[in-house]
Amino acid sequence: MPAKGMEACFMSTDTYVPIHKAAALVGIDEARLRTAIKNGLIATFPNERDGRSKLVKLSDVEKLRLKRRKNVAKRRVCKYCRKEKSLSQFMWDNGAYRYICKLCRRKQQEENDHRRRYGVSSAQLQQLRAEANGLCMLCGKKPNGNKNILEIDHDHITGAVRGLLCHRCNVFVYAVNQSPEHARLLADKLVSYLERTGQ
Repeated sequence: MPAKGMEACFMSTDTYVPIHKAAALVGIDEARLRTAIKNGLIATFPNERDGRSKLVKLSDVEKLRLKRRKNVAKRRVCKYCRKEKSLSQFMWDNGAYRYICKLCRRKQQEENDHRRRYGVSSAQLQQLRAEANGLCMLCGKKPNGNKNILEIDHDHITGAVRGLLCHRCNVFVYAVNQSPEHARLLADKLVSYLERTGQ
């Protein structure tokens, strides 16, 4: 049991001591210890000497310290978003956890995919998202359905990116772009055709 001072060398872990003394002996913050007591993680016992103060068992306080060290060891800071997260949020690779969390890794892969397929940088994509403000740039509605995301619309011939569309509009634009003349021909007749009763 790591303890501070010569006094701790003569104490067993079954010793009952005041809260402030237990914190000093074990090397744990007293405020954290009192919070653990308040939350019921550590039991307290009445001090028979004065009948008012409380005592705690040193072994219980030591277990709390070891548990905290274990929990701290199971966390790390993502080098991409700079946020501290549990190890479960990191990929296990070649016998060790990566230093980039799963969420940031997914974002990185998406950015690389967009750069490779459309030639769009992360900054350009962020600018497009800011312009769209979560809405399809064609119909002005939030995306819904199976693909609840805005898709990158681009010219399949030149590769130029036009904007962010919902899945339905993206498919529609692709179909129209395949045959603009046919689309113009249908534009005048489509509404009247859809109004047919089928008789």
